[in-house]
Amino acid sequence: RLKLSDKKSGAQYSGYTKDYLAVDQIRDIYVHDAEQTTVVMGKKVAQNEDAVFEDDVVFYSLKNFAITYDYYRNKLQRDSFDGVGGRIVVYANFRDKAEEEWCNACYNWEQKIFKVGSGETGGFAKGLDVMAHEFTHGVMHHRALILYNRKDAQAINEAYADILGGLIEANA
Repeated sequence: RLKLSDKKSGAQYSGYTKDYLAVDQIRDIYVHDAEQTTVVMGKKVAQNEDAVFEDDVVFYSLKNFAITYDYYRNKLQRDSFDGVGGRIVVYANFRDKAEEEWCNACYNWEQKIFKVGSGETGGFAKGLDVMAHEFTHGVMHHRALILYNRKDAQAINEAYADILGGLIEANA
């Protein structure tokens, strides 16, 4: 395992890179760099052995999903978002068709992946509460099978994700 660090902030995280991914093998988290595209493919995010991330959206996506995974595992006895140790696949620097820089993050329940935009200087990835919120949407999808065509169910899902996001950030 290597110490990964964000070039801009100097923050560190223990993990490694492999092929075209930033990887946390213990937690089974794979972060791809979508390179400001709408395509869910990835490019190499760290070029050398010192594993310094040039991109803080990739770095914080890996770090904050790991913190969120640990909270769910250790405090709520849940193994990943699906409850059975499912791989956490994240596309950082994702770009929505309608925007130049996507200022958002989401859990895509059809693809079972997380997408994180880089708008507003990557602030969404830096927000632990935001990453925990999106992870919680994944949990809700697998645990409660929320029907998104019902407004009351959408409201409950959003509230639960907000609460868990804030709780995880406060206890990190």
